[in-house]
Amino acid sequence: MNYNIKLQKKDMSAWKMLMLFMISVYAQDTYSMYLYYVAVIILTVKNAVSWLTVKAYTKNKWLSIFVVIAFGVTTLSFILRRVSWMEEAKAFCYVLILIDALFIYSQRPKVYEKGMKMILSIIVISALYGIIEALVSYNVFEQYFVADYIRGYYGTALYRIASIFMHPIVCGQVLLIGFWLVAFFYDKWKRVSCLIIIALGIYYTKSRSIWGGLVFSIAILVLVKMVEFFVKHRIQKRKLLYIPFTMICVYFLYKMGMFDTIINSIYERILAASGSTSELARQSMSMYTLNYMIHDASVLQKIFGYGMDSSKSWIYKSGAFVKAYDAIDNSYLTIMYEFGLVGLLTAVILIVRKIIECFCKNKSTTKLNSASIMAIVACAIPFYFYDFYGWLPIYILFIYCVVSSKTSNYHITESRENEKITNR
Repeated sequence: MNYNIKLQKKDMSAWKMLMLFMISVYAQDTYSMYLYYVAVIILTVKNAVSWLTVKAYTKNKWLSIFVVIAFGVTTLSFILRRVSWMEEAKAFCYVLILIDALFIYSQRPKVYEKGMKMILSIIVISALYGIIEALVSYNVFEQYFVADYIRGYYGTALYRIASIFMHPIVCGQVLLIGFWLVAFFYDKWKRVSCLIIIALGIYYTKSRSIWGGLVFSIAILVLVKMVEFFVKHRIQKRKLLYIPFTMICVYFLYKMGMFDTIINSIYERILAASGSTSELARQSMSMYTLNYMIHDASVLQKIFGYGMDSSKSWIYKSGAFVKAYDAIDNSYLTIMYEFGLVGLLTAVILIVRKIIECFCKNKSTTKLNSASIMAIVACAIPFYFYDFYGWLPIYILFIYCVVSSKTSNYHITESRENEKITNR
């Protein structure tokens, strides 16, 4: 008897997503960036070609159009010698990462979700290591961090964890995205324990902007729950028992003095923001950028900007430059300078739309959709205080969330119930 057995090739896309994230963590200096660009091309070029051949771009038309415009503007700036070939290579690799994510999610959403879960496992482990780092005030990975980002640039004498990442803000932003992935991916005690670990990691980064993003996103979720209860009456009565139980537990922990250190530390960090070097530098560079784009930039540059990474060399040569702050330090203004009003409106519309989608309803939602939307909402506040896509791990995670957040209108708290029904 003749048997024709066809072996199906195992899909490695999830592992590629994990590899892209892990390699980005240590792509810090010029040499490692070269290696990272090579790795990105090797890992993504096949899916990028497939994305074009199967016309997957039709499923994300607005994002695809923005990719073409952004890369086109950067290429034109390179031709006009406004950006170096390094910036052009960076833009090309960023585009490949985005196209790779779009293709995987459109063709193999389950594999994409698996990749996100694998990255989430690394995030939880890094948060746990961060807590250990905070307790012993030592980071074994610090010897591999580039010299330009020593602890003297962390903005405070307090010890701030960086975990496996190069900077506390980067660590905090990754953990913030991980917080919402855990909230929707994990169940029961695994979810509670991992949320506590990540929340402690976020606290030990001592990053005010990350704290603000966490509070803002939780406030949005609480508001959604209130809409559920008072308008749609969809919260189960037994879940209402969690509210007084939680309040009693928090009260007793507070009376025991468990929160004294945390409250004092947060209070100190908030007070330190007033008149700090980082605040003055950010205000100076922000006002300088606004004035330049309004009064000095041409009409085309106002609309399309100057290209990716062009702001760093520009701000360095400007009168607003402050030592150790070689960026505009505001993602929205950086996007406006580099990609014009087109880029700024795209970013603002994306965030506003995701906030609105939190309150809408659809039965087809998944946990990944919900987690991604809440992660994007949480990023809205921190992005005001630094340039997010200057950090590769944050860019990759944020892009992954943007891609997987695409769905029709839905209510974010329905994802668990919907998947339970689907799995029956």
